Amino acid sequence: MVEEPAPESASASRQKSCNACVKAKRGCDKRHPVCSRCEEKKISCNYAKRSYAEAFRSDFDFDPVESDMSWAGLTGPSSSIDLVDCIPASPATCLPTFESFIDPFLTFADSQAATSSDTQLISSVSARRQLGQQQENQQGLSKFDYAPMADICIQYEPWQVYDPNTKAHFIVQSLKSYPSTFAKDSHTPWMHGYLYKDQMPSSIQSCFTVSALYSNMTSNNKASVFRVLYQSLNELKQQQQLANTPLEKLARAQALFLYQIICLFDGDLTLRSDADRDMLLLQDWLDDLCKIRENLSTLESDRPKSWEWWIFSESVRRTIVIAYAFLGLWNLMCKNNDHVYFSAWKHLHCWTMSRPLWEATSSFDFYLNWRDKPHHIIENFELENFLKSGSADDVDGFAKVLMVT
Repeated sequence: MVEEPAPESASASRQKSCNACVKAKRGCDKRHPVCSRCEEKKISCNYAKRSYAEAFRSDFDFDPVESDMSWAGLTGPSSSIDLVDCIPASPATCLPTFESFIDPFLTFADSQAATSSDTQLISSVSARRQLGQQQENQQGLSKFDYAPMADICIQYEPWQVYDPNTKAHFIVQSLKSYPSTFAKDSHTPWMHGYLYKDQMPSSIQSCFTVSALYSNMTSNNKASVFRVLYQSLNELKQQQQLANTPLEKLARAQALFLYQIICLFDGDLTLRSDADRDMLLLQDWLDDLCKIRENLSTLESDRPKSWEWWIFSESVRRTIVIAYAFLGLWNLMCKNNDHVYFSAWKHLHCWTMSRPLWEATSSFDFYLNWRDKPHHIIENFELENFLKSGSADDVDGFAKVLMVT
């Protein structure tokens, strides 16, 4: 339905598509800084200036004629990471000790915004030419936004990993359980049980085999288990260029994440050393996932175009959040203070907190729960709004780990 004309200021605040697509009355995938249609036609792509409130409304309404199976490698839309346009400066008196801790990471992230291909989601030469103008309207998270993670970052001590009464112990034990959970249930809190129902990439098949062997490891077969792990990990890294579809890119990142957990927490000295070197590779693959992710906004209300698409999209979102958090935790435990592992938190990473949606066993149940049950869009670790209005029925295994974090 065509909306009634509105004053220029009002229409500019509501407009999400680029000006060229609006003028041509064509669907716009709202990719920044240049949408796919403008890039293909090599025309100027400009977006209406958004207010602070509109900065969180990057809805991903795709052209209905496009397939919703793009995640499986078929024709479909692509989306990129949402950056916060305007974040108010944090009060000078807020978290003084935490500011001194996080300042170097934020400074590093700012310096990388214009130069690092890992943090910039620019897909064409023409898009890069507009980078300078785009950065004027894009800012990262402020120190205030890191407040929920302050206590575990500042107060961490190595012994806490072994104390059942600490957050660090709970988080590490949760991470260590993921390979066995995958082997037993064919899913994890960030890998949906129906994600690979119809198509399981070879990387995740090999990872499932390793996880099954690992979960049944004994002193007699331990050498054989880690031999299979080492071979599978090498094959994954050698075949990384074969990951062409979004589903394959998600599978390789999830497989490497599970391998890293095993190698770091239960491997020998050689495997731990290899895992240290593979951390940058994991970050690279997560950065690639950010380029294909359908990010959300706190005002998201549109019904997903299909249950299968939501399963893939939410698995991507959750994998990005938990694996980036894993990288940060590893960096903290090793006391490396390597700023690159914190640069990812310069961006907003949204995910859906809703046990009824995540645990739905059919498309019918999913859409019934979408209509009747509340679902909460969470930004990074910001759970304050949920704690005010949510309920225990909404909390699944993934949410529990992040609530503790």
